[in-house]
Formats: sequence, C-alpha cells, structure tokens
Amino acid sequence: METKYLLVSAAFLLVLLSGCLRTNNGQSTVGTLEGKVTIGPLCPVEPCNISAEQMAQAYAGRKIFIYAKDMNTLLKTVDINADGTYGIELAPGQYIVDTNHLAVGSVKGAPKLVDITAGKTTKADIEIDTGIR
Repeated sequence: METKYLLVSAAFLLVLLSGCLRTNNGQSTVGTLEGKVTIGPLCPVEPCNISAEQMAQAYAGRKIFIYAKDMNTLLKTVDINADGTYGIELAPGQYIVDTNHLAVGSVKGAPKLVDITAGKTTKADIEIDTGIR
C-alpha cells in the first residue's frame, strides 16, 4: 500500500513540475522555432518525377542545428519532416540556426541568428540549392 502511495505521489509531482516548465502565471516559458526547408533541384532535367519517398529521403539527409550564439556550442539537432517543415521549442534567448553545408551547392537563410521569445513563434526558412544542373 505504501509503495502504491509513493508511485501515485511521484506521478502527481511529475505532472505538476512539467506544468511549471510550460507556464508562469498562465504564460508560456518557451518559444517555438519553426520553418520550411526547400531542397532543389533534385533532377538534372525537367520534368523531375521523383516519388514522395525520394523527396522524404532528401529531407532526411539534412538536419537543422541549433547553436548557442557563439556558434561553437551545438545545443540541439532537429530532424526535417518529409514535407520540409521543422519545429522545436526553445527557452527564450538568441540562437544560431544552421543546416548541413555540403561541398556542392549552396544554402540561403543559414546560418541565421534568431531571437526566441516566450509564447511566440519565430520563423527561419532555409533554401538549399543542390547544385544539380
């Protein structure tokens, strides 16, 4: 009986504490970073007839990196969804958003300094030119 009471108490405490991370007097204590990544061209000639699975693989090969403002400390690595979107909750502050830079092609929109504000969404879109021609 005592063990059951301790487990229920611990579960209640976890729920209570998790709510503290999300609210402060009803206000969110985190902000959201989200964006859309575009990758292309993916074929050397038009029309480009690649499947949704192939497109998802193109995004899976890339990541979003969240660095401290000094650009030396990697804080988070974020997967890009099959539709090119990504999102992550972060504590308020300034961060550098970046992605994989390969030897061929170029990247627009990264690295980028972003300001995260509690309760707000910050956008950071990235365009990746694969260099395929």
